[in-house]
Amino acid sequence: MSAVPAHAANCFGCGPDNAAGLALTLEVDGDRLAGEVTIDARHEGAPGIAHGGTIATILDDASGRFMYLTGEPAVTARLEVDYLAKVPTAAPLRIEAWIAARDERGIEVASELRDGDRVLAQGLARMRFVSPEHFATVAGVTAPEGVRLT
Repeated sequence: MSAVPAHAANCFGCGPDNAAGLALTLEVDGDRLAGEVTIDARHEGAPGIAHGGTIATILDDASGRFMYLTGEPAVTARLEVDYLAKVPTAAPLRIEAWIAARDERGIEVASELRDGDRVLAQGLARMRFVSPEHFATVAGVTAPEGVRLT
C-alpha cells in the first residue's frame, strides 16, 4: 500500500500541521483509499460522541483525495451523509472510500466509516472536475502535489 498525500499542510481533514485538525492519513488499498482515524474530544458533539460535522469532514476528505489517484483536479460539488449509529470518540475507526461512478464531469465517491465490522456512517460525494488553474485562481494556492495540471 502507498500513502496518499495531504491536500495541504494546514488542511483541517488531513493536514499534518493543523493542531486542531484530524490528521487523516490514507493509503491506496486496491481500488480503495483506506485508513484509520481516532476522533478526540476537540471534535465531539455530545460527550464521547463525534460531532456530525466531524464525520462529514472525514468522508469528504477521503473522497477528495481520489484526485491523487486519478490525477484529475476535482472539488466536492455535493456530499450526502447517512448517519447510521453513534460515532465514538477515543476509538480507532476505519475509513474506506471508492469510486462508485464516473462521467465526463467528475466522479462519485462512496465511503464508509466503521468501528470494526459495524458501519457507523456512509457518504456519497460528487467530485466535479475543475480546470487545472482552479487551485491557483480560485483557492489562491498551487495544485496539490501529485495532481496533473495538463
